[in-house]
Amino acid sequence: ADEAGKSWVLQVNARERPDTLCFLLSDASTRKLFHFAPFDLAFLRFHWGVRAQNVACTKILSRLVNPGLKAHSLKDVLDRELGVSLPKDEAVRRSDWLVERLSPAQLSYAVADVAHLIPLYDDLMEKATRRGVSRLAEHSFNYLPARVETELLGLGDIFEY
Repeated sequence: ADEAGKSWVLQVNARERPDTLCFLLSDASTRKLFHFAPFDLAFLRFHWGVRAQNVACTKILSRLVNPGLKAHSLKDVLDRELGVSLPKDEAVRRSDWLVERLSPAQLSYAVADVAHLIPLYDDLMEKATRRGVSRLAEHSFNYLPARVETELLGLGDIFEY
């Protein structure tokens, strides 16, 4: 999705590395937004060898600005922060995403997952700035690629006691 609210769905062949997408992900000049970035970044690194740069995570932001809350799923955060109700159909979520053609329900689900990330990021970053944790958020985002590497090496959370 872009700042103008336009979304695209890029369906990739499961047997081929999407080189253009990998280039865009590794390009440091454009910020890439995720919700629960550690999962997505580990997938991208493991399957395609891409090291995404200049990433941000709305789940991390949510946890920084709402530290006492337990609910940080995208559905919960969008509802709480923007008043957006995100339909989360379990059957669609667990469907086969490697099919040759995605169903209309899958396409709708995919678009809904990214359509509000930019305004959500902006809202949460404004709150992080007001609460004095925006620099901590940026440091956390910068650490994400290293976190992915430790996970993929089987080292887990190297800061855990």
